[in-house]
Amino acid sequence: MQLLSAPSTLRKFCSWEPFETEPTAVNHFLRHEVNRYWSRVICLSGEPVGLIFVTPEKGNDKCGAEVGYYVSSKYWGLGIATRAVYMAANAVFVEWEHLERLQAVVDVVNVPSQCVLEKVGF
Repeated sequence: MQLLSAPSTLRKFCSWEPFETEPTAVNHFLRHEVNRYWSRVICLSGEPVGLIFVTPEKGNDKCGAEVGYYVSSKYWGLGIATRAVYMAANAVFVEWEHLERLQAVVDVVNVPSQCVLEKVGF
């Protein structure tokens, strides 16, 4: 599944190693990731094309969280990530009443992702 395996051009920006099979990827996310943070599958016409998640900060920074996302390269440049980040930011501030700050970390060479965040107001 391209969605969870990530093309080689994007792997350097991912926080996970690519999975060998779709069942392995799905099993990992269901067992280890789903309950760790706020997460949604990004869909286009009913098909999964990406992931978006918000991870709460810990310790003295409990009022903050970090947003992360991934959109399959086939769908880059269509505004999908921008819309997903916008929708996620609005939803998580409603769902997490304690949240005061939402931030994102992006690699300095990942200019398209920087643009996504700038369009949303980060």
